[in-house]
Amino acid sequence: MPSGTEFRVNSYTSFHQSDLSLATDADGDFVVVWASEGQDASGYGVYAQRYSASGAAQGEEFQVNSYTTGAQRLPFVALDADGDFVVAWTSDGQDGSSYGIYARRYNASGVAQGGEFQVNSVTDGPQVLSTVAMDPNGNFVVAWMGDDGDSFGIFAQRYDALGTPQGGEFQVNSSTAGQQASQAIAMDADGDFVVVWDSDGQDGSSYGVYGQRYNASGVAQGSEFQVNSYTIDSQGRPKVAMDADGDFVVVWSDAGQGGGIIAQRYSASGSPLGGEFQVTSYTTFTPDVATNANGDFVVTWMRYDQDGDDLGIFAQQYDASGEAQSGVFQVNSYTTGSQSQPKVAMDSDGDFVVAWKSFGQDGSGYGIYAQRYASGQASVVGRQLFYNASKFDGFTADIVGVSDDMAIAPDKSAYLPGSGPSTFDNISSYTRGINGIMIDIMGPVGTLTVDDFTFKVSTQVGANNTPSTWATAPAPTGFSVRPGVGASGSDRVEIVWASNAIENQWLEVIVEGNDTVGGNNTNTGLAESDIFFFGNRIGDSGSGTATLAITSATDEIAARNNPGFGVSITNLYDYDRSGLVSAVDQIAARNNVGVLTKINITHPPAAPLLAENSTSAIAWSLTLEPDVKAVEPAARGVVDSEHFGGGEFAKPAADPRRLRSAPALDYADAVFATDSDGEPIDWLLDDNDSLLDDLI
Repeated sequence: MPSGTEFRVNSYTSFHQSDLSLATDADGDFVVVWASEGQDASGYGVYAQRYSASGAAQGEEFQVNSYTTGAQRLPFVALDADGDFVVAWTSDGQDGSSYGIYARRYNASGVAQGGEFQVNSVTDGPQVLSTVAMDPNGNFVVAWMGDDGDSFGIFAQRYDALGTPQGGEFQVNSSTAGQQASQAIAMDADGDFVVVWDSDGQDGSSYGVYGQRYNASGVAQGSEFQVNSYTIDSQGRPKVAMDADGDFVVVWSDAGQGGGIIAQRYSASGSPLGGEFQVTSYTTFTPDVATNANGDFVVTWMRYDQDGDDLGIFAQQYDASGEAQSGVFQVNSYTTGSQSQPKVAMDSDGDFVVAWKSFGQDGSGYGIYAQRYASGQASVVGRQLFYNASKFDGFTADIVGVSDDMAIAPDKSAYLPGSGPSTFDNISSYTRGINGIMIDIMGPVGTLTVDDFTFKVSTQVGANNTPSTWATAPAPTGFSVRPGVGASGSDRVEIVWASNAIENQWLEVIVEGNDTVGGNNTNTGLAESDIFFFGNRIGDSGSGTATLAITSATDEIAARNNPGFGVSITNLYDYDRSGLVSAVDQIAARNNVGVLTKINITHPPAAPLLAENSTSAIAWSLTLEPDVKAVEPAARGVVDSEHFGGGEFAKPAADPRRLRSAPALDYADAVFATDSDGEPIDWLLDDNDSLLDDLI
């Protein structure tokens, strides 16, 4: 849950403070760095502020760069277990040839350990966008973008804890055709590390995400590997976080599955843990990710028009197995104007800090703000459907208790808003409909009652994607809380309904949170409501389409052709969950012929679609009503603004990436557009791209 309120980081407020980065040590002490315009009297300079784990500023903000001619921007910071840290940045003209990478080391008290030093040994062309990872003992690696002879490539340099180079700089990417950019780096407790980046054209369809693992000695572990499995359109801007054992998670922006943030987990050996999964959808940009020592992680991003005014900062927590913990929550409490470019850092216990830039909040351009979170926040850690009054709970309809755990449907999962189209995995075929659910809540702060939950149901056939218009569900007939028996020792809430009170329709479950930034519900302890859905289509064996769950003669025939005794709880044709497939199941399918629309709901679920004549600058939706025009994802490159139903949208212009004479322009994947007042929509422009675009 939030620890205190959001706070301003920069004390100097004139002009812009941006290009932020932050990192934390094992105990939660943290450092924020940023670029400040005009403060060192020569363009941008790099500044930093130290904080204790309690959020108390340690001394005043201080300048990191000693060379001040031109611009010093794009700082990146990394800390060891004791709080010693290193800052790296991009400096204009200092290495005698365009941009170069420089760094400076500090002890845990903020005392500089020597002067700034040059990282890149090759100086031809621009060297930009440094990123840093540090192990618990202070050994670190700096990675950056440099010219590899065919546009940008990824390079790195290893250092020991005293700042002594370990070998020379080396190229990370083995495939050099086209452009490799947007690198990120993470390191485990032993010093093993992984670098990820996006690569143009390598996966056959615009940008894709790639990675390379190394041991602590800098020896590549295997060859570079592709991270994204979905390759249509662009996947890029990856970030990576690694736990103490070397397990890691990669997140990236996706333009080919309707947009949004995608993630993929890996073991320490580089083996994928499950498939890639969607964190958010559509109007979300610039993800970041951080993990604790055990592999629990948090993802942050910015989203347009969800906090009521332009961009806002949002986040989602996950456990080490990749299970979402509670719902998406808003980070920024100040919502006027644009809050963008979030960064996140997490300590070994799971406490974390999110920082971002906010326009106009400090009275002059962009300023840097942050919010701390404690790992003890209440969360929903399990959402299950179970077959009440089935063979698997002993046909005990009116007895709520441990026997019902045996009736949990292991092949069914809750549909979460913003996760894309629902599937058969979210829909049961039980002849008694939806008559039992279980919710595991970690750390509720009060005594839970049925009043802490809200239930709605869709129409039986035409389920729409706006649950706020759905009907109130029938009242539950049973409610109980079993402390400590849920996932990871959480409290298990069991809720049951009369058989067939909810059938052939969708059930929406809302675990009530405070829904006000900075607070939490007095019983559940949730800062924001957790919302999920289960569907029911009696007699459906999964024979439907991508958009419809269908019960038809096909399902009746399937039951007839697959009779059996003692079948498992996941049997597709045991519609009445009696433990056998018989004529009863055939009749159930015959008597329930019909369809159920598979929902595809945004987060938050009540968010309306924008009409064609909306005055918003950009219109977005997950699913399109017939009278709503889609906004095409902006292609990488410089784009124009075109009018769209009273607003504007971004239209691709000439692709500048093919202009070999200007490698910096190759990476300018920003969107330049104007709003209805003719002002630039600069929130789509990452700080990193701003600098790179200046290289032209």
